[in-house]
Amino acid sequence: MAEGVIKLDFDHTAAFIDAMNKGLNHLDSKMFALRHVAKSGIEMQLYCRRKSPFCNKDTVLVCKEISEHLLDSRATFDCKLTSDERSVIDALKGQGHSILFMYIVIRRGPLMVFFLEDEEWQQDKVLCQELLSRMMSDYGAARALAQTRVY
Repeated sequence: MAEGVIKLDFDHTAAFIDAMNKGLNHLDSKMFALRHVAKSGIEMQLYCRRKSPFCNKDTVLVCKEISEHLLDSRATFDCKLTSDERSVIDALKGQGHSILFMYIVIRRGPLMVFFLEDEEWQQDKVLCQELLSRMMSDYGAARALAQTRVY
């Protein structure tokens, strides 16, 4: 498990996805639904939405939780995946699904989120200052997802 990733006690991820889905609904965009991973040792939740009604490909949000304190206290964030997590991601990519990593930032006040680009999660380390500057609210995340054609 990547250092600083929080175990899922209270489901902050589901709460954030629900709020983000309200924003997506308001923007007339497709919403995300929970997709279960049947493998133990996986510290991530998957949420999916169909890319198009004419294909069997999904956009998959790979969701993890992290504390804002960890991002504030370190220079770099270790986003390395375990071998089990990487095998799940590789299997989904092999089926043609788009993968988007989303980290829910647990903090005082409203939850925030940042997305990792493909190059970032593949290089295993990202500057924390960069991630803090990219944090956005649930509605900001909904707008970002609704406006892009890739996901």
